[in-house]
Amino acid sequence: MPGRFCSGCGAKAAGGARFCQECGISLSGAKGGSTSGLQLTLAGSAAVAIFLSAMGPLVTVLVLDYPIGAASRIVPGHLAALLGCSTLMFLVGLVDDVKSMPARRKLLAELLIAGLLCGAGVRVSSIALTPQWVLDLGVWGWLLTVVWIVGITNAVNLSDGLDGLAAGVCAIACGVIAIFALRN
Repeated sequence: MPGRFCSGCGAKAAGGARFCQECGISLSGAKGGSTSGLQLTLAGSAAVAIFLSAMGPLVTVLVLDYPIGAASRIVPGHLAALLGCSTLMFLVGLVDDVKSMPARRKLLAELLIAGLLCGAGVRVSSIALTPQWVLDLGVWGWLLTVVWIVGITNAVNLSDGLDGLAAGVCAIACGVIAIFALRN
């Protein structure tokens, strides 16, 4: 039987080892078998850390008396729906990282979560092309919002497999959004 190698660092795996001794990544399934039970892999633990570091400040801002918190309390239902659906989307991604969800089931879950968010009123309803000309999307706003959410989610998921590329790209995107938010 040829030797097994870690998919994370390339180190040769010891005989019956379940985790790489070099980087700690789970080796279950490396022989082609399926993983049994939920094992929190290195990728899963990184996802948890990123999720908690993003949600912690958001929830804190809501309860503290700051202008940003006051502005977000104007539409509390929308913010609660956004945080709830973000949590659901995170859980779908975490289960996929840990247990390898079938693609169709994952896509269906993403579509349902995006639809739930739209149903809560968080959707693109119009696009301002110029200050005088605003394109009202009507029912097409639902479709655009669902396609956008599922598309961005999968784009980030694809780039996440490239050694931390997703974290850098998302940090840059969030920085640009923050700059635009502060300018307006």
